[in-house]
Amino acid sequence: MSSSTNFIILTVVTLFASQYVSCNFKLPPLVLTKVGLIQGLAAEDGDYSMFLGIPYGQVDHGNPFGVSKPYPNFKKIFKAFDDTVRCPQQEEVNKTIGELDCLQLHIYVPHSANIFNRLPVLINIHGGYFQFGQSDRSISNPKYLMRHDVIFVSLDYRLGPYGFMCLDIPEVPGNQGLKDQALALRWIKNNIKAFGGDPNQMTVIGLSAGGHSIDFHLMFGDQNIFNRAILESGSSLSATVFIDHDKEAPLTLAKYLGFETESVYEAITFLSNSSTDSVIAASNDLGLKYKPCVEKSFDGVVPFVDKNWVKSMSRNFKNKTIMFGFAKDETILNFVNPNTYLGVDIIYNKLRALFDFDEEELVRMKRLVQSFYLGDQVINETTLMDIVSFDSDITYIHPIRRTIARYLENEVANIYYYMFAYKGGRNFLQRLY
Repeated sequence: MSSSTNFIILTVVTLFASQYVSCNFKLPPLVLTKVGLIQGLAAEDGDYSMFLGIPYGQVDHGNPFGVSKPYPNFKKIFKAFDDTVRCPQQEEVNKTIGELDCLQLHIYVPHSANIFNRLPVLINIHGGYFQFGQSDRSISNPKYLMRHDVIFVSLDYRLGPYGFMCLDIPEVPGNQGLKDQALALRWIKNNIKAFGGDPNQMTVIGLSAGGHSIDFHLMFGDQNIFNRAILESGSSLSATVFIDHDKEAPLTLAKYLGFETESVYEAITFLSNSSTDSVIAASNDLGLKYKPCVEKSFDGVVPFVDKNWVKSMSRNFKNKTIMFGFAKDETILNFVNPNTYLGVDIIYNKLRALFDFDEEELVRMKRLVQSFYLGDQVINETTLMDIVSFDSDITYIHPIRRTIARYLENEVANIYYYMFAYKGGRNFLQRLY
């Protein structure tokens, strides 16, 4: 019996069961995808089904810092019931969580979706400075979206040293986390029909590092995977993306954990056999940062970011609709800890990090910028909001405007731009502080 016949039979049975559910009992949703049968859960807070923790990729435990591979097809029904797995990261001070087998996605499907009524798909890539974050319901609750006939998908990808260590060697070329995301997007494109989704109406949405990531996918990824994108407080030109990649990070980590060597390969082997908790904790203790990078080319290794994204954007976007936006006072969270701005020369430091000025020009630019934001005043408790405005502009808002200009130059089909300024009862940080 062909797979298409199996799909039709399963669909008919499922449709019949769903009609029977309303007056009797709920059957667990069962879907036949290209990778096998997947069983989900009926949601208790709305008319939708949940398919949680579906693995899309497989990490090589012999080299967890390398490129992942597609997860093999399921030989029996996969029970998609669990969304508690996290990728390795630091959750709180002195507390690390997560495991390597974390490349998974969660799919939420309104009951209105079926093979005769395919719904648009919204895919969320979480933020977190490429260091932390998660995609489960505690962060990406689908309940409100389900009312509007859209299938919602959220995904996890490797973070920190496992996702963004960039060493200029074929075993760890860089951007492993972005490649995880690309693998997940291909999985969704190939399988979302089975859930009643329309693979030709796929929108990717991301906040902060999620937005940075989407910008990279637009510039370097498969143009045919999604046709719309929403970038919230993020672009590849953001000040939070740029770092000098430490090619000796494995040596530094290994030494900190008690193994001293001058061979990057020996260090990688040692770290691969170390617990993820110890590697993440050591990275945080040492203040090591990991972000996207321009990869070197190697035989048999396909780079994701193959050129400097600041200097080049030679793609055509005539078939893309993109929305950019930011929140008013983006860096207001720093206001909670005034020492972020007090006692440091924040304007000088930001300009030095982002622009290639000599010392004389840097001092002159600092004076001009300080005059614009503060006038004749200095940085103190009464002018903190002025510095928040400066920090928001240079870190997020100005890079977003530059990015919009680049897309317009490359003939984007449609582009939208917004500022979010509403303060309401669902403001997570407002409730905390």
